[in-house]
Amino acid sequence: MWGAVDQEIKGGLKIIEDENREKYPVKASEQNVITFSDESGKAFYSFPVFYNGMTPEKIDIQTPTSYATNWIVSMDGKTFTQKSTGGSTGDATIQKRMPFTIKTLNDDYVLVYMEGWEDMGGNKNISEIDASMLWMQCDGEKGKINLMIDEYSPNTSWGEPESRTGYVLAFSRAEYEDIKDNLEETIVENGEIAYKYEQRNLLIAFIQKEVKEETEDKSFKIKKGGWEDVTPSKTTDQSILELLKGNYYIDDVYSISANAGEYFSIYPLLSESEWSGTAYVINTRDENVTVNTEVSMDGDGMYFGITLPNSFEEDLIVVFKGTDMLFKKALVITPAY
Repeated sequence: MWGAVDQEIKGGLKIIEDENREKYPVKASEQNVITFSDESGKAFYSFPVFYNGMTPEKIDIQTPTSYATNWIVSMDGKTFTQKSTGGSTGDATIQKRMPFTIKTLNDDYVLVYMEGWEDMGGNKNISEIDASMLWMQCDGEKGKINLMIDEYSPNTSWGEPESRTGYVLAFSRAEYEDIKDNLEETIVENGEIAYKYEQRNLLIAFIQKEVKEETEDKSFKIKKGGWEDVTPSKTTDQSILELLKGNYYIDDVYSISANAGEYFSIYPLLSESEWSGTAYVINTRDENVTVNTEVSMDGDGMYFGITLPNSFEEDLIVVFKGTDMLFKKALVITPAY
């Protein structure tokens, strides 16, 4: 830098981020200086410069896919699978170890391992796993880590569940110290990881269970009047597809035709861990529509029941929202003119 005599100028140290350099402070020393001198170099003065590093509470996490949720881990712990979800780039499969990159000040972060469970009343809970009981672990250094899951062989005769749910979160040391005394109360809300921490700190949420090959149709199972099977077809209406893709990140869209006043039981063919009964009815203008609905369960699983209005002259769209707060699929119900 340079300037004219008696002209005030400003100088300083700029850290060029490269996913690594910004993590580490720079101390003031004889080597880290900015020197001002005249043109001849006979008169000069040096100022020490320093850098405190990135904000202590800040943490940046890179996961293998766009979403940290909706992962399935095989019973032997060696295969991680994530099915395509609206807004993602497709199915993902990772073998043996799940890689992550964590960026925080001085690589000083804390990993928190948690497990989901249900109480006697069927209420969902999430608790931190005691260090002596861990069945998942990470290795690595300088923010490059790999997650490994132990094999799961439940003894169902002793009441152990056929599957188990796990969560791994990462916190900067500064943030962890602030919340560690009330950790579960802070990051868990109503049996789920609070949205704030899911978006910023969650590395992975997964279910470890037996993975069965799926060969049957996974669109919808639909019964008219509660008993007559109805077969849906893929939606081809581009305006509806664009609406659902743009506003709900849904690619999986099917349709049926129906008459006013008819009742349908709609089974989205999602597991209880994927869908707990949340669905919305909208029109093609993305406005909520008030109709008679119910959520119930029978021998075929959980379903969403809908009675079409007596005045049924425009398409209705039922969008299904998963337990991970992402929309999964949609059914368009078209008037049968």
